Amino acid sequence: MGSVPKFYQFGNSHYNLDQIVKITSSSDLSSVLANFSDGSEVEFTFDSEDEYNQFIHLIRSINFTSDLNF
Repeated sequence: MGSVPKFYQFGNSHYNLDQIVKITSSSDLSSVLANFSDGSEVEFTFDSEDEYNQFIHLIRSINFTSDLNF
């Protein structure tokens, strides 16, 4: 069984999607502002709604609760 990639390449940088604490989508679905656990923010921009949908699908496939210790 393949694991879901937790890193996303945007430009020349790779981002650990597992560290996202909040995302905000633009109203026209052309970008997503991601807030990371270290306090940084990154705006991911997309050329099409299909690219946006692929990114959102990737985010939804990550099990963010698997690393929490209760």
